[in-house]
Amino acid sequence: MLTEDLPIILNVDDREAMRYARTRVLKETGYQVLEAMTGRDALRMVALHHPQLVILDVCLPDMTGFEVCRRIKEDPASAHVLVLHVSAVHHDVADRVKGLELGADGFLLEPI
Repeated sequence: MLTEDLPIILNVDDREAMRYARTRVLKETGYQVLEAMTGRDALRMVALHHPQLVILDVCLPDMTGFEVCRRIKEDPASAHVLVLHVSAVHHDVADRVKGLELGADGFLLEPI
């Protein structure tokens, strides 16, 4: 159950261990955390729950995190949501630039 007085973070990663570890740390520090494994689920949850932050893996099974970010930022209802890309694979400067150009607010390389 979500409460209105605590920030909501959506943690999107298809790798269960990474998603679990991030969620556990965030919950222990007082955030409400929702989880998604796919880009489609992430977009649905953004529309439904209006999180303040989306921690978004770049590699997802159905679409890239870049595409998810672009859709979040292009929708006026969710354009204000902060998006933080995370990736263990996309370490090139070009990948980080691409994420930022598509609207991401930050890009972290894993392991974090």
